[in-house]
Amino acid sequence: MSNRRTFIKATVGAGAGLFLGKRAFAFSNESAPAVQPLNILILGGTGYIGPYQVREAIARGHKVTVFNRGQHQADLPAGVTHLQGDRSIEKLNLDALKGKTWDAAIDNSQTDPAWVTKTAELLKNSVKYYLYVSSTGVYFPYDTPHSIKEDVQPILKDPDGTTNSYGVRKALSEIENTKVFGDRAINVRPNFIVGPGDESDRFLYWPSRYAKGGEILVPGDQDDHVQFADVRDLAAFMIRTIEEGKTGTFNIAGPDDVTMKKFQDALGTAIPTPARTLTWIPDLEFLRTFRLGANVPWIRPKKTPEGVKYGQTYINSDKAVAAGLRYRPMVETIRDANAWWQSLPTERREKARFAYTPEAEAAALKAWHAKGK
Repeated sequence: MSNRRTFIKATVGAGAGLFLGKRAFAFSNESAPAVQPLNILILGGTGYIGPYQVREAIARGHKVTVFNRGQHQADLPAGVTHLQGDRSIEKLNLDALKGKTWDAAIDNSQTDPAWVTKTAELLKNSVKYYLYVSSTGVYFPYDTPHSIKEDVQPILKDPDGTTNSYGVRKALSEIENTKVFGDRAINVRPNFIVGPGDESDRFLYWPSRYAKGGEILVPGDQDDHVQFADVRDLAAFMIRTIEEGKTGTFNIAGPDDVTMKKFQDALGTAIPTPARTLTWIPDLEFLRTFRLGANVPWIRPKKTPEGVKYGQTYINSDKAVAAGLRYRPMVETIRDANAWWQSLPTERREKARFAYTPEAEAAALKAWHAKGK
């Protein structure tokens, strides 16, 4: 844990450079102070995104209060005010929030719309802006046959008539936020959030696999889209959105012109050694035989009858970019994520929950070459 905290401290706001593509942005090493310091309440603050939000806000000169159950520790900067309570409906205790005011609140709650309802109603007259961290999961199953923009209507009911799925509950939580705060509501929809400190192990398969070297199985076609956003860029956008009072709904999926080939090139640049070769396997039925499916950020695209690809990695984030979102270079994200991963204890890395196991990859490559591929 100490390695994780130390590394996150070192990488928050770090890095500079350019991503070569139709969107090329410089990214500063440090966050400059905001023009007008704010008083920000962060509901949560101890998970993956929360500490980055806190540190970005502090770096910008804002005052931060975090509210949570106090069950998980997070290495937050000095000066942060800690309030304890419980947002679960079964143990609801929001007393610590009563009688106080903030300029804005950020809600990191997971998937219970009732949590948003209770907290938003309590804070309606205590904060100016309420930012809910949603998800592109509101578009699941991503059946829109074009680049998905914010005007695509979220799915509000599961096929079985319930509202139990992740995406539906996120969409219902957005509705609760907007119902209470109206034009003061902000709903941010990230896709895959990656970077240092990501305990999900999804994205980390790729830098870890490149660091191992040898023959690497790469699924799909070279022109398949991949999308992801660095957690540090996401946090920076959220804080600046609050500062500037830019409300509404924003997709944050990652640049929409990154292909699987560009991603592999970035991996090779970020992790130049040891020696490796890439074996592309576009045959999806063959991959299924070896139970090799999605491997974030690659998700098998869907196709229209005309062959146009669409799906979860074909989401448009132009609105957020116009509002100030900046993506740092892929190489920087990959390099920092891998450095954090390599800093973890060996026993943790040996228990990685990767999409592809070495055994499955080796078996698929052997069979692929046996087919004369």
